[in-house]
Amino acid sequence: MYGNSLSNGFVSDDDFQVLSNRLITDYHNLPKLFTTHVWAFAHQELTNYYRPLYTTFSMLEYYLFGYDPFLWHLANLGFHLAALVAAYFLMRALAGEELAVWAGLWFALHPIHVENVVWVAVLPDLLCGFAFFTGLLAYHHAREGRKPLVNYGLATLSFAMAVLLKETGMVFPGLLVAYDFFYRRESPRGILRGFARYLSFAAVFGVYIAMRLHALGSFAPASGTHFRLTPWEMFLSAPVLFAQYVWKLFAPLDLNYYYVYHPVRALGWQTVVSLLLIAALVAAMFWLRSRQPLLSFCIAWFVVVMVPALSITNVGENVFTERYLYIPSFGFCIAGAWSWLRLRERPEASGRQVAAAALIALFIFYAAQIVRRNPDWKDDLTLFSKTAQQSPDSGTTIANLGYIHFLHGHVDDSIQLYHRALALNPERALTHNNLGNSYSAKGQLDEAIASLRRAIELKSDYYSAWMNLGLVFAKRQEWDRAMECYRKSLELKADFAEAWTAMGLAQWAKGQAADAIASYRKALAANPDFLEAHINLASALSETGGVDEAVEHLLAVLRLQPNGPHASIVHYNLGVNYERKQLWKTAQVEFERALALNPAFPEARKKVEYYRARLPAEQPPQQPLSLPRRF
Repeated sequence: MYGNSLSNGFVSDDDFQVLSNRLITDYHNLPKLFTTHVWAFAHQELTNYYRPLYTTFSMLEYYLFGYDPFLWHLANLGFHLAALVAAYFLMRALAGEELAVWAGLWFALHPIHVENVVWVAVLPDLLCGFAFFTGLLAYHHAREGRKPLVNYGLATLSFAMAVLLKETGMVFPGLLVAYDFFYRRESPRGILRGFARYLSFAAVFGVYIAMRLHALGSFAPASGTHFRLTPWEMFLSAPVLFAQYVWKLFAPLDLNYYYVYHPVRALGWQTVVSLLLIAALVAAMFWLRSRQPLLSFCIAWFVVVMVPALSITNVGENVFTERYLYIPSFGFCIAGAWSWLRLRERPEASGRQVAAAALIALFIFYAAQIVRRNPDWKDDLTLFSKTAQQSPDSGTTIANLGYIHFLHGHVDDSIQLYHRALALNPERALTHNNLGNSYSAKGQLDEAIASLRRAIELKSDYYSAWMNLGLVFAKRQEWDRAMECYRKSLELKADFAEAWTAMGLAQWAKGQAADAIASYRKALAANPDFLEAHINLASALSETGGVDEAVEHLLAVLRLQPNGPHASIVHYNLGVNYERKQLWKTAQVEFERALALNPAFPEARKKVEYYRARLPAEQPPQQPLSLPRRF
């Protein structure tokens, strides 16, 4: 069913977290992954996500697969299968072979999991699910007296794995308590008496909190970034969100990448109905404890694991999302399989036939939903076009689609989409910033300046918008105004490598060569892997006599990205520098490489034709072309 997803590319956050993540391309960065947040590679300061084991797995995949999307998608499917097998063995231990087969089949076929399987960046959910299933299985074996020391150790290790993969892992100890209380039917006093078996989990939790605080600065520094709710509004909104998740499990229709979320700010029927649903689930959980402890526990499983997804102020802009149901849905699948088996045991043959036909129809529907949904994730343009159709009132989605069109060179389409997005959400600074960039690309510089200034009005610390405004003034060759914007950007973010590089270009244009070189060096101090700074510094050094160091920086670019979009320029620039060192044959080799990478590179072609005609009979001139710069 997932076969047609293997031809998909990298989409959405994959471009950011995988393709742009330089940290995962060098194993020497491994210690840094455990001391910084998940977006440290992009020098972003504010996030609630500390997931070092996720980036470690991404590093492993990079070393194994490079940037081959087929293999990354195949790995995701493999991790989903591993979680499925672990879930099967867990259920076999808890309830026997028959229920394990049907619950596992239900879990495998449920279309709510498509997002988790086909989106590379959602790897933490798959691995965290595997850790939950294996951890609870080991804990169950320990409670049954099977090598308790070993199995408690494995359960503790699984918890450590889960919590370092995703914040959802923090509820795992609560799941163990629910297992003891609902499945094993231990009394609260008995659970308290057995507190020693929880000590290793408490120790892991304490170490994790210390590591998280060190990496993020506080437990949840980005809390309230997208939604600010009062305690009363949280009380009204969280039950409704919970009910929406329950409904999506029962009716996995119109699967969507981005659901528009509206908090509940006044008491109404939705909150009342949702609270009644929660009350019914809790009542059923306790009522079934003495009659059907497995069903009681599966309800507890769903409720406990859903708790992190209900933290509306902490989960991000996309509050309701299908991927959050990956682990909780197993409780639903257990209940569904159990109900089917009870129907199958009915004495009437007609009843059994109806139940079988209903299940077959349901599974065919599930499979069709999966096969139909997979191609929606083919690429960014396909995904965001589909999402914009499903959520036409989402300013964020429309703006994202505009950005994708901009990246594809469809500047007019991007401008139109940004205006649609701003009609829905006029106060979104990012959309104004991106609109300004589109106007700049189109050459409408007055409109670009107006849009970027509006972005800065809405977000006074918007350092990227200040830099982009400077780039517009640079297009006008208003270097002093451009440099003033860059200074504003650098006052807000002193280690902003892009702004230091732009400053260097402006200083060079004004004839301030020494200042330009100093700015490029500051850019590289902020981000040693920033290719633009290496290239521009090499150009400046070469033209001011620092040829040897220029060669070092160009070679550094090729080490960082040997086949990237910069490669032809870098080889050409190396050729020019070798000319300056009078290494004619070496220079010819570099020009040949530049032309091979970019046959439409006219300067490289001229050089290659000259060398092929003259060497070794005649020495070439010693005044090479100026080195191309880029930003």
